Amino acid sequence: MDNRIYFRLGGKSYDLTETRSSSDIWYEWVESAKPFLRRMKISKGMLMWLCNRFKEASVIKGKSFKTWKCKDISISIYCSLKFNKFGRFISVISVNGNDRSVIILPENSFNEGWGELALKIHNFISQKPSLQKSNAEKGGLSSLGLRGEDSYKEILQKKKWCNGDQSQTSASSSGSDRGPLSRSLVGRFPDCDEIPTRAEVRNWAQQTWRGIHNLQIYDMNGSHFLFEFQSRRDAEHILLGDWRRRNHPLLLEWWKPTAGAFHADTIFDWFWV
Repeated sequence: MDNRIYFRLGGKSYDLTETRSSSDIWYEWVESAKPFLRRMKISKGMLMWLCNRFKEASVIKGKSFKTWKCKDISISIYCSLKFNKFGRFISVISVNGNDRSVIILPENSFNEGWGELALKIHNFISQKPSLQKSNAEKGGLSSLGLRGEDSYKEILQKKKWCNGDQSQTSASSSGSDRGPLSRSLVGRFPDCDEIPTRAEVRNWAQQTWRGIHNLQIYDMNGSHFLFEFQSRRDAEHILLGDWRRRNHPLLLEWWKPTAGAFHADTIFDWFWV
């Protein structure tokens, strides 16, 4: 297949598969060795960075130890040259929130290095033109005069939203990559005894997602929150991770017209406070 390569190192089998989203190129890296299977999803930029580290590690001879680190939005990559009684190897660790994955790359023979592997991967990811970034990510809910101070319900009731910008809303609902909702995620904390407020979620997101800029958060219905990102690429990185607030998981999904809606048969127990 043109979008996949295979190779072997130290008795292990590996395959690297290219997948494309509307905003980036991703590679799923699989390591197969009995009795386990390891997987890692990595962006094209990070994979190119790893190729350079493989070349650098190949120049180092003998039983040496060295570590490199790089960050791609919310994903941190740790690349380490190590050794044990079986020989030298490179470990690649990807950390995205509480989600962690690792790939181990042993040497075929002592001091052989990983130069051939770096060249093979580099040729593979360079054989096709890079995915061009869309210009459709300009604007946002803030450009509609909304600054994240209103709830999601109040936003929908805005005259400017309901009347003047219906075309933009329709484009997002139909799956288009244009408009702020195409780069928005809907999230909730299902295991919380007490649902956090929008201000609490915003403070948590600012501290946790330090690589994300210009993030807007809206309260949808008291239990769901709308996260509008600056780009769809930012949203994809966050969606890949495992995120927790006070040990409660945050469940995320792409925005869709029915996201956060209650079933027609839902019964509410209203009371005065």
